[in-house]
Amino acid sequence: MRQDGAPPPADPAPGPATPRTRTVDVHRYGPDAVVLDVHLGQYREVFFVLTGDKSVTITMLDGSDPTHHEAQVFVFAKPWQWSLDAPDDEVLLRVWQSVGVQR
Repeated sequence: MRQDGAPPPADPAPGPATPRTRTVDVHRYGPDAVVLDVHLGQYREVFFVLTGDKSVTITMLDGSDPTHHEAQVFVFAKPWQWSLDAPDDEVLLRVWQSVGVQR
């Protein structure tokens, strides 16, 4: 109780958990090469993406998995209208979708 007799203020209701912030460092090397360095909490992956006239090459390294520290390389036919000339989030989404399909 406070000195004026009023009950103490209630504790604030717990809010939602603090969201994990995603950080993506994007380094572009001309229109056909990009490096995506993705961080989410303890998770970290690096993608090296190269496009040619007919193919896409993605080299992926999962730096957050100490049990399997090997790069994976995916080479596949370039999808119609594939381009790295897009906003960073869209490029990351394309890379994640492409790697997910290839696994």
